[in-house]
Amino acid sequence: MLTVRKTDGSLWTANLFHADAQTELAREQPKSGERIGLRYLGEQADGSRRYHRWRIRIDRTYRAAPAIDWKRIADNAQAELGEQ
Repeated sequence: MLTVRKTDGSLWTANLFHADAQTELAREQPKSGERIGLRYLGEQADGSRRYHRWRIRIDRTYRAAPAIDWKRIADNAQAELGEQ
């Protein structure tokens, strides 16, 4: 689950339980306080595998807070992909 503060100050929560979203987050490794952009690209197919595609980008010009354990998140996502 990812909670972000929108530019108007309100909070928005994304339930990023899809392996692709977790992989994108692990690749980008956002830090608390950085600006994040999320886009859901829909369900897609790769051969016989269907998955939910996400695009996640980070604006690194904002202040950062303590590190997040992205290796653990990536390992969990890869384990989930291996179960399919």
